[in-house]
Amino acid sequence: MPEAGAIHLIRGEQWLVPARIAGPLHLETIKEVQQVATEWLWIYNNERLNMGIGSITPAMKLKMAA
Repeated sequence: MPEAGAIHLIRGEQWLVPARIAGPLHLETIKEVQQVATEWLWIYNNERLNMGIGSITPAMKLKMAA
């Protein structure tokens, strides 16, 4: 059984999204919307490769610039 709070991902050929936002969402509170947005933003910046910046993640690019 997955641990509570774990983010489960669905990977396509060119994309990666949290499993809970891959399909239709039925969010009922602002807190739920904030959680889904936070999960997506973390994946976008830390796991999704960006071809426009050399097929690395934005987080990698930021570390290289520091």
